[in-house]
Amino acid sequence: MLSAGDRVLVGVSGGADSLTLLKLLTGPLLFVPRPEFVLAVYVDMGFEGPNGHPADQLERYFEEQGYRHLIKKTNIGPLAHSDYNRKAAPVFSARGFAAGTSSNWPGNTDVTRSLWPTIRTM
Repeated sequence: MLSAGDRVLVGVSGGADSLTLLKLLTGPLLFVPRPEFVLAVYVDMGFEGPNGHPADQLERYFEEQGYRHLIKKTNIGPLAHSDYNRKAAPVFSARGFAAGTSSNWPGNTDVTRSLWPTIRTM
């Protein structure tokens, strides 16, 4: 699945699975070619974690481990649980968000518009 010179984006949630995948891709690879570039991306949904924002904890972890990373802070979580979303429930479908077609959502492609140019230039 990996080829020499690949550029890999790893969507990180902060859970064990995504952090393990990131560690495996950046560690010594014995049976697959090494990616040229690995970028960890975390989209902060705007919720407070038990010890502050999870984005701050992940940023410290990424820096300590030496991972290239990009963290995008949003207010998607609180907006999804607001009265606005109750009036326009289909707005927050994952498929529509990924495709950038959630047209009723204010700033509907803010995350994808801001992440894509940044990732392309890294």
